[in-house]
Amino acid sequence: MQQKCLWCNRFYAFFSGATYNIPIIIWIMETFPYVPPLVYVQPTSTMAIKVSKHVDANGRVFLPYLHEWKYVSF
Repeated sequence: MQQKCLWCNRFYAFFSGATYNIPIIIWIMETFPYVPPLVYVQPTSTMAIKVSKHVDANGRVFLPYLHEWKYVSF
């Protein structure tokens, strides 16, 4: 299955008065929009991934929106 990187950029998050630059990659599969995109945090060499219920040790992002993804045809 071929993958295409749709969007590779930094996400800017504002938290407790500070701005954080979080590099993310969104992979779109050939089966999109029937399957959700794969979203990863891609840390720089000076960053570390903080594992949580939404991000695994490989940087893969898990969110309810992606987990409950449904293709809707109009």
